[in-house]
Parts: sequence; structure tokens; C-alpha cells
Amino acid sequence: MRKYVFLIAVMALTFGCCSCFSVDFLGRLPPEGIHSETPAPVAPAAAEFDMPDFTLAALDGSTVTLSNLYGQVIVIDFWTTWCGPCVESLPHLQNVHERYADRGVTVLAINIEESSGEISQFVGGRYTFPILLDQDGKVSDAYRVWAIPYTLVIDQTGSSQEIPMGPMGVESVVVELLNP
Repeated sequence: MRKYVFLIAVMALTFGCCSCFSVDFLGRLPPEGIHSETPAPVAPAAAEFDMPDFTLAALDGSTVTLSNLYGQVIVIDFWTTWCGPCVESLPHLQNVHERYADRGVTVLAINIEESSGEISQFVGGRYTFPILLDQDGKVSDAYRVWAIPYTLVIDQTGSSQEIPMGPMGVESVVVELLNP
């Protein structure tokens, strides 16, 4: 009996931690359309950068274009309000923003397919980095986001850097890029 309980616990942890796209911690399914099979076209980035360029509206009403940030270290995090691990990663991103923004690090949190009202209510002024709205999912499709949170760091040359330990490992990559 103990073997079965242990096996069920391991399976629950595995499925619960691997991806927020199946069911969240409250048993809710993700919104329709978040599983797009074919990436939507996004304008290619400048030849020297290997990341797709995008322009998205921010929660504060401004717009952000990725190519305008090239030359900086850019942290991009794809997330939703219904994803438990996404919610846990946001304070870590806020810490990176507070510590390194004055050294040329930009944190962008890209919310996938949720309304600005829902996001505003959730955020409640707790985060000072730009929260971008990918309301049609085209940018997350272009980056082939299939599980969230999905976090990447783009270095000063436009190349994506591997992040150990997901969003919580962002700071170590940022520090390494700032102090080569």
C-alpha cells in the first residue's frame, strides 16, 4: 500500500511541476487557444540577432519592441496568472529588475492570452518591470513556448542563454553576462 501511495505522490508532483499547460493547482484548464500548433509569423530580428523581434503593448499603456533593447541583457519570462510556478517566479524577476536595471538589464514579463483587466487585478502594483500583453499568443508561438513559466535571457549580442533552474536561476546568468 505504501508503494502505491508513494507512486501516486511522485506522479502528482511530476505532472504538477512539468507544465502548467495541462491543469493548474486548482484543477482549472488553461484558456482555449493557448496550445497553438503552428507558430504565427513574427517579423525576423536583425540579422545579427537570433531571437524573433516583437512589439507588444505593456500593461501601463506603453509599447515595447525587443529590437530597441538589443545591446542590453534582456530577461524574458512567459507566464499566466493561473500557473502556480509562474506566480512563484515573479518575485525573483522583480529582484533581478531591482538589482540590475541600472546596469543595463531589462526584465520583460510576457503574459499569454489573458485580459489586461485580469492581469492588472492580479499584479496589483507589486511589480515594476514591464508586463507585456501577448493577447493573441503570436509571440509565445514564435518562441515555441509549450510549457510555462518559460524564461530566457538574451545576451548583449542577441543570443539566448541557457538558464539553470528556470526563473530562479536567472540572476546567476545575468551576473555572469555582466561580469565576463
